[in-house]
Amino acid sequence: MSDDFVEYSEQGWFSRIADSIKGIIIGLGMFLVAFPLLFWNECRAVDRAEALEAGRGAVVSVASDKIDSGNEGKLVHTSGMVKVDETLTDSEFGVTVNGLALKREVEMYQWVEKSKKEKKKKVGGKETTATTYTYSRDWSSSLNNSDNFKDPDARKQKVNPGAMPYEAKTTAAQNATMGAFKLTSSIIGSISSTTPYPVTQEVFDKLPPAIKSKAKLNGDSIYIGTDPANPTVGDTRISFAVAKPGEITVVSGQSGSTFSAFKVKTGTIELVSSGKKTSDEMFTAAEEGNATMTWILRLVGFMLMFIGLGMIFKPLSVIADLIPFVGSIIGTMSSVVAFLIAAPLTFITIAVAWIVARPLIGILMLLLAGGFIGGLVFLIIKARSKD
Repeated sequence: MSDDFVEYSEQGWFSRIADSIKGIIIGLGMFLVAFPLLFWNECRAVDRAEALEAGRGAVVSVASDKIDSGNEGKLVHTSGMVKVDETLTDSEFGVTVNGLALKREVEMYQWVEKSKKEKKKKVGGKETTATTYTYSRDWSSSLNNSDNFKDPDARKQKVNPGAMPYEAKTTAAQNATMGAFKLTSSIIGSISSTTPYPVTQEVFDKLPPAIKSKAKLNGDSIYIGTDPANPTVGDTRISFAVAKPGEITVVSGQSGSTFSAFKVKTGTIELVSSGKKTSDEMFTAAEEGNATMTWILRLVGFMLMFIGLGMIFKPLSVIADLIPFVGSIIGTMSSVVAFLIAAPLTFITIAVAWIVARPLIGILMLLLAGGFIGGLVFLIIKARSKD
């Protein structure tokens, strides 16, 4: 039996037009959602920038080995070694560690379905789609339901287990300190750096008998199956990782013997980083993170607008697909027009948000957007005058 299964489908011209008209509603929704998203993102970015700016001016660097009541309620910056007094246990496997978090990672060897689509247009507006499904065995941390495979033969002959034999799990410490300060769960959760926790022979020997009887020690992990060198469907491997206590830096509000997010006019501040960092380094990293998030959301807003307009214009290319190459030309032109509309509208929306937050910068951005649109109109008029 071949590992490839090809499914063919054909959609008529009228059906494609109907679908593209339905897509106008979705496209319009995406287009409209882009405006509040872009506006909110700029306001969020400004608020965060102002909060960090206020924090820079208010932060006080303190030692972590003692608590000064005079800093109560202030924004403090401190570094120190994290200490965990509790032992974390994965009770199902009997693995115990001293750390901030113990993670169990589970993978099962399974059949995996992948698909690839190829579309072709025909004279008359029809469109055929050939979807090729391929099947291969690979390790996966999530269950692949073989009952959903497209190939009927694959559903019968390439059967995966109905459930993962074990689930991934994370056990987090509840009590951790840094010098004289007790760390909150939010700060502990922010220390996400983990290192592999090798399953040694000693660890393996302590496995519960029910697991040990069917398991093998394979490198740094537990292998449940016949032969690690030649895995079969259903074989499972379990590994562990631990977030170890180490030196961290915290910028947060001092609240008794612990921390609480520091409130400023435009938000809250609580920064956590591994290693010893100066307050300037902490705020610089936070500002860079804010800038990165701002640009990501700007791109998301632009793409919503661009894709939404593309869906709104889609019926034009489908109608023109009566002659395929004409439809392709119209589709390309629609994409160009969508870009030329989405780009300045994105810029204008951002500028309006900045006018609300910081008028001078917003007005300058609005002037730039106006210049872009004016230049575009000038080029179009000039091109038409040549014709």
